[in-house]
Amino acid sequence: EQKLVALNIGLSTWQEWIDWRDQSEIADPTTPQELLEYDTENDPNNVLGKRWLCRGGSLTIVGQSGVGKSSFAMQLGLTFGLGRHFFGIKPIRPLRVAFIQAENDMGDMAEAFRGVIDAMRYNQSDLETLNTNIRFYDETVKTGLEFIRLARSIIVKHRADLMIADPLLSYAGDDISEQKFMSKFLRNHLNPVLKETGCVWIWLHHMPKPKGDQAKG
Repeated sequence: EQKLVALNIGLSTWQEWIDWRDQSEIADPTTPQELLEYDTENDPNNVLGKRWLCRGGSLTIVGQSGVGKSSFAMQLGLTFGLGRHFFGIKPIRPLRVAFIQAENDMGDMAEAFRGVIDAMRYNQSDLETLNTNIRFYDETVKTGLEFIRLARSIIVKHRADLMIADPLLSYAGDDISEQKFMSKFLRNHLNPVLKETGCVWIWLHHMPKPKGDQAKG
């Protein structure tokens, strides 16, 4: 048996529906009064420093190949995982940090990890905290959108506050000098994941080493 439930529901014209659809995609605006009242000293979105990086923010660490970016990132991640300051930048609490990398094998990672542990003289309590807050992932195949999907899964599974990806060139999947590609990769694919999860993202990116004559100069 079929019964007519309702009549004359919804919008009366197609154009009204188009307008409703487009307007429904607009986020609620912020008023000047809300900006005046916002407590920047106790920003609930703050993650690192004094609003240096907030939830959904990102950072790129750039340097020539072989200068120690991976070791630097290792110390940065472990320090923030313990809730301690790194060159004066302090996290709001011990952060849950995920590393994803494509260039170092298990031995390389172990050497870098132990190097930081020994140099910083972490104790057993520190190691237990790191064992809870830090995870390392190795990915040498996925690029582009497939990589972003994998990264989102890692962020959600580990409940990561911070993701460190090393290096950008291994995961972009195309020419990073092309503005059109990078806008799509970062703005359309990565940014929605960061906004959804609140994770802070750090890229490691290496430039070519200078040529001999440039190095001498």
